[in-house]
Amino acid sequence: MDPNDSVRVLFNVPHVIPLTTYISTYFFLTGISAASFLISTLAYVFGMEKFKPAGRIGAVVAPIVLMIAPLFLVIDLEQPLRFFHLFYMFNFRSPVTWGTFLLTLYPINCLVYLFFIYKAEGATALDVSKDKDGAFKLQPVAGGSQIADVKITKTNSNRKWMKFFGSLGIPLAILVHGYTGFIVGLGQGRAMWNVSLMPMYFLVSAMVSGTAFLILLCILRQKVLGNSVAVLKYFPTIANDVVYDLSKILAGFIVLDFLFVVSEVLVLTSSRPDDYAAAMLILQGSFAPLFVGVEIILGLFAPLLILAMPRINQSRVALSAASILVLVGVYAMRYVTVVGGQMIPLN
Repeated sequence: MDPNDSVRVLFNVPHVIPLTTYISTYFFLTGISAASFLISTLAYVFGMEKFKPAGRIGAVVAPIVLMIAPLFLVIDLEQPLRFFHLFYMFNFRSPVTWGTFLLTLYPINCLVYLFFIYKAEGATALDVSKDKDGAFKLQPVAGGSQIADVKITKTNSNRKWMKFFGSLGIPLAILVHGYTGFIVGLGQGRAMWNVSLMPMYFLVSAMVSGTAFLILLCILRQKVLGNSVAVLKYFPTIANDVVYDLSKILAGFIVLDFLFVVSEVLVLTSSRPDDYAAAMLILQGSFAPLFVGVEIILGLFAPLLILAMPRINQSRVALSAASILVLVGVYAMRYVTVVGGQMIPLN
């Protein structure tokens, strides 16, 4: 056989797509969890009091979403019941091993952090009642002074633990999503993946989707849950200016995310032939509608335009629309990166 024929045989193998939409969804959910936790620390670690109502929602969302996300990893396995092998088969040079530890420690830390938030913020001598106009309000309970003296001491202790676990959770939240970027970035032979920008690109896009998701939940809390006694005890009223401030944070992350998108495209178009082929795939090929149309136009430009327009950017309907578009755009980014990144044959 001619040597050239043997080379052709080696490379003309069936081209499979090992990672599917399950992995895209896993990346998407871990990003929302990490961002929700990080935003909650603005109030409970860094002392920005105005963000406490929104931060409490973020602290609740973080562990819930993070416990759902690994299910998509298990479903993606060809033999799902073997997922427990990750807990005793270690390779400390592999991001997957580190990810296993992070996916175990991070949700536990989230739950402990949430526990101390409610211990600290709930341990006050306050009760919920109606005023003369029928509106709900918080007021001291009868004999509250003695109760308050006891509870203030407990509250101070609980707040110290709350701040400790909140601070501990910051690097864990960054790592639990950042390692997914490392997994993708270390994909040798994958033109679209093997880019040093990937870990930071994943983290920034996570902050975009997480902030948008939190804005949407804050608006839903006000519109759907209202001011019932049970809701007020666990989820305080969220002022309009808090949602507006979150929208400004979202706008900043969108701009930063767009800079990473531009950087990635420039790197791909200026590198090797297979990198250029990957760039053409998302700019002109079959993935262009998702990348250019959904991720960039609908997921970045349209929300940024809404958030930049005076008056409109203070409308809850407009903010809800912008947040939904952002979530759709970030999910498209995850899908394009994971699935589209496997469309170019291994180099």
